[in-house]
Amino acid sequence: MWKSLAGCLTVVSALGCGLSDYEARMDVQRERMRIFDEENKVLSGCIHPPTKKEKGGAEKLAVPFDIFLRIPKGFHLGVKIDKNGLFLKDASFDVAGLTFYRFEGIQGTNFFLAAATVPTPTKDDKRPAGVFSKEEFKNNVRAGLHAIFQRNFPAIKPNEVNKQPQSHKTEKLQPLAFEEYIYGDDKMTVAVYYHERNNRQVALIYQYTKQMYADPSTGKGIDVSLKSLDISDAAFGKRLFFNKNKRL
Repeated sequence: MWKSLAGCLTVVSALGCGLSDYEARMDVQRERMRIFDEENKVLSGCIHPPTKKEKGGAEKLAVPFDIFLRIPKGFHLGVKIDKNGLFLKDASFDVAGLTFYRFEGIQGTNFFLAAATVPTPTKDDKRPAGVFSKEEFKNNVRAGLHAIFQRNFPAIKPNEVNKQPQSHKTEKLQPLAFEEYIYGDDKMTVAVYYHERNNRQVALIYQYTKQMYADPSTGKGIDVSLKSLDISDAAFGKRLFFNKNKRL
């Protein structure tokens, strides 16, 4: 009798543990869906990092490293290309050795992406293309914005901002540090955000009409977009996970 009772208790205990594990997994799933749903109120999908064709037809990243980023609603997720897979004339801009990629938006809005690596010391101090110091990168971004918009973008003092990303999994993510530069006139506002991680650096450029930028939902969209950024080696896997689990 006691053996039977002990056996029953063991089964009940095992079922209880199994139920607890199931509930824990469900809690994780519900939290993941909550984050997706909250982001989806203001964000579109994740961008398709620009690629270029090599000899033989193979594609490779046109940027120096992979990038995961969700952008606000109203922008194309990819850079426009022609039937041969080449960037359209107004889809990419080369200025001072730095390439800007344009993700066209609605009603005269645009999102631009520029990326580069930071140089590492070498004996002969030779650098490959697309490698800039932090200051060179910022100067080239301003030069690019001047060429694109035909107006001046001075070296103003930035706002130091930190964004706490939310994980679609269970890991705790480190805050993302940005330098924020806001430029505007009576027609448009250009919000520029610089972020660096290890030897990688990006400029995220959100351009809106003045009226659209004044809408609180625009600021919310930029805020949540910045929180989604990942330029680490995990970016590719994060994009695969997002595309598999997204709820758009």
